[in-house]
Amino acid sequence: MFALFALMMAGVAGRKRALWFVLCTAVPRFAVAALANLTGVDWAGTLSGALGLLLAAVAMYTAFALMLEDMRGVEVLPIGRSGPAHHAVEGELAVQLRDIERQAGVRRTL
Repeated sequence: MFALFALMMAGVAGRKRALWFVLCTAVPRFAVAALANLTGVDWAGTLSGALGLLLAAVAMYTAFALMLEDMRGVEVLPIGRSGPAHHAVEGELAVQLRDIERQAGVRRTL
């Protein structure tokens, strides 16, 4: 069930490449784990473990890259931003402040 849920989340997370990549690594891992648990096949358990290690590596890289970026205020490790997200981080101040009055936490009236 989690593999199906992660697949649905990956379908809507396409523009957020770091999250999308973590989810696309999680889907086969949990699908193979379900296969191993339902059938008891040894190779499926081994493959599930290997995919689990890959998932852990991808998730740790993504978390570490986002943490470094948050601490330093600039992108240190690439996480695949594109479009508006890339312009918001790498663009000029005018691009970053565009539509700020509609952002979460900004009051419309006092």
